[in-house]
Amino acid sequence: IVPTFPDSYFDWIYIDSWHSYRTVKKDITLALPKLKVGGYLCGHDFDIDPSDWNTGPPRAVIETIQNEGLRMVALSNESQGDWVLRKVVKK
Repeated sequence: IVPTFPDSYFDWIYIDSWHSYRTVKKDITLALPKLKVGGYLCGHDFDIDPSDWNTGPPRAVIETIQNEGLRMVALSNESQGDWVLRKVVKK
């Protein structure tokens, strides 16, 4: 349903998807154009253990920070916790 909304429509979007990299990356890719600059992209299942950062949701979130002009503004201190990114530039 996300593609049916206009671009820059949402102030925030929360993703709680499958735990696979491909699924979370796809959800993030679909969500980004729909998010306003200054808006928040949030989600679940970010493992705070750095040894897990090359898989699943952490990998997709980290790649988004590196490549898409978002900044990490919050991360819960728990295994499989919540994350919040802020869209700071329009791509």
